[in-house]
Amino acid sequence: MTSAERKIYSVEDYNTVFNPQGYIKQVYGTVEYYEGLWKKLVEIVFQYFKHGSFTGPRCLDFGCGPVIHLMATASCYFNDITAAEFASNNRREIEKWIKNEPDAWDWSGYINYICELDGNKETCEERTEKIRQSIKDVIPCDVFKSNPLEPREVDPYDVIMTSLCLEAACMDREQYKMAVKNVASLLKSGGALVAFVILGQTFYDVEGKYYHSLSLDKPFVVKCLEEADFVEIETVQDLPLQEVHLDGRVISDYEGWMVVTAKKK
Repeated sequence: MTSAERKIYSVEDYNTVFNPQGYIKQVYGTVEYYEGLWKKLVEIVFQYFKHGSFTGPRCLDFGCGPVIHLMATASCYFNDITAAEFASNNRREIEKWIKNEPDAWDWSGYINYICELDGNKETCEERTEKIRQSIKDVIPCDVFKSNPLEPREVDPYDVIMTSLCLEAACMDREQYKMAVKNVASLLKSGGALVAFVILGQTFYDVEGKYYHSLSLDKPFVVKCLEEADFVEIETVQDLPLQEVHLDGRVISDYEGWMVVTAKKK
């Protein structure tokens, strides 16, 4: 199938056609992605929080989707975590896990690894309960609003995490620049940003449905952060590429991954 023949879904379609558990199974539930990518990302984020100089307990996972791996990692250092997500079906998936509902996704593999990184101070079950208690709220967000958490008015967060969010929401680079500034408005001066960015991707496939992704590159992302008053911008790009074919389908045209950390002026 050529790019011209694909129906590409956009952010407005996430509430109607996107299957959260299908996405988790495909992207987070395979041994190849877990061993090859996500363990590396979790370790990078864990070490950043471990060695960083942060003040305050409040952490926001912006555009978290239906997944909890970043919040699980952050719970080792922050006890007041907010999950913000545009799509109601993704928020519902997070809420199912917090409430330990029978059909919630099993994240124990990730949580066990976080326990290992943290020196096995507690069991997987104990850490799981701590994560659930740390996630204080699951709320809607819209990155295109000047206050992305509208109608909520909140004090600025100490740390913001975001993963594979802005590139999925934004249709062009001007939108992306504005989205970065909108997210930055939620962060306090001196607060930290941790972002996981996919590079060069124009689409990704979940269960045979193709979703839009804005193609990004490192210089552009760094420039956007600088224009949004971020400093101490650091990047990690030595993350392994993963297979892009599944059941005879091309599920992504991405070129690489990047973790970005920065402080707000």
